[in-house]
Amino acid sequence: MTTSPDDAGDPDDARAIDAAFDEIVANIDAPSTAASSAPWPVEEDETGEPPTPLDSTPPPQRTPRSDWSEWDDVRVPSPPPPDELLEADEGHYVPPPPPPVPKGDRIGRWAWAGAVGAPVLAIVLPLIGWGLTGLTGFMLVVAFLAGFGTLVSRLRTGPRPDDGPDDGAVV
Repeated sequence: MTTSPDDAGDPDDARAIDAAFDEIVANIDAPSTAASSAPWPVEEDETGEPPTPLDSTPPPQRTPRSDWSEWDDVRVPSPPPPDELLEADEGHYVPPPPPPVPKGDRIGRWAWAGAVGAPVLAIVLPLIGWGLTGLTGFMLVVAFLAGFGTLVSRLRTGPRPDDGPDDGAVV
């Protein structure tokens, strides 16, 4: 806690802090008497009365149907004829159909089958009651490692041939 220049005393004095807090709480609802202590102009002090409007005429009383005349000029547009709908759609972009999903080559399909299928079989086989004996477990591990190794070895390390010589933005 810091003190202002007009405070006197230790800023960490617990009794002084409690006394200042009690004074603030006691005077919280008291109206301000010193106009110079307020950080705003005196004209903006609250007087407890609602502000008087510049125009002293009261607003007209509104009934639930008194403002319907304001909506007389609002019309719901009728739907356009079908010919106009076709013309309005002119210029709408229709993307071409996507190319078929590539089937991949035989080695890639077997690699995915080993990398994904072996762990799935290792979970499903015990659930259906077929125990993972030494040979079955060994085959599943070999299939997984072979599939995973094949997929990793076939990863592309450089740019695609159709990318061209541009590397993109180089800083």
